[in-house]
Amino acid sequence: MNNKDSHESEINLVWNLMFNRNIDSALKRGHKSFVKGIEKLGLSNSFFPSVDFLNKQLSSIGWCIHPCEVMTISPRDWFALLIQKRFPVTVKLRSLSELDYSVEPDCFHDYFGHLPFLYDENLECLLLLIARMYMSVPNKMSKDFINRLYFYVFEFGLTYVNDEIKVIGAGFMSSANETSRIYNDDIKLENFSLEKVSSEMIHPDGVVNKAYVALDYAQLFSEIESIWPRLRDECKPVATIAEILKELRK
Repeated sequence: MNNKDSHESEINLVWNLMFNRNIDSALKRGHKSFVKGIEKLGLSNSFFPSVDFLNKQLSSIGWCIHPCEVMTISPRDWFALLIQKRFPVTVKLRSLSELDYSVEPDCFHDYFGHLPFLYDENLECLLLLIARMYMSVPNKMSKDFINRLYFYVFEFGLTYVNDEIKVIGAGFMSSANETSRIYNDDIKLENFSLEKVSSEMIHPDGVVNKAYVALDYAQLFSEIESIWPRLRDECKPVATIAEILKELRK
């Protein structure tokens, strides 16, 4: 076996192991839209998905992935890509020696944790809305607030479904160990509010000891709508949340 074949074999093995480690937790604890999304995306434990494969699958909903150095991309470039329906991902997969912990973000987090939720029309709309908001406000404080909102919804977000806490954040979805911390009371849970999120910090190592649970998607949209008039006053006249949502949902 040459070096290329050996490398590809390790990649497929790592993907298989990571998928098998996390799929049961994701299906049990994740929002129901994850099930639909992972089926539509065609992810399985049998093969490592290529960029071309993922782009072909995502083309049905108008998205594609944008390979990049996730560690170095600026928030501005991140949200600018999202507006164009290009989801920034790293194409590096962790090695066999990093199964339990990868120092750098890897594509399992992106492919398994983020991409399936693009098939959820409400979460997709919320993602595009937050990206539009970030690119519209000139004030650094407001941009930092919107960045924290993204982090506590799309990385470590939770919501109630029929009185059960379900995961919508990729940081939880892509790690059964992190998800177990929610249900073992290792993570402090509080009801979601923008006021609380605005005072939180994003930890450089991506570890959270507190997470926020939204009542439902409607609460997330409602709270954003309530704060937008104040943020909008800082910039050039732009559309209302209702107008933006109408455009996004066409």
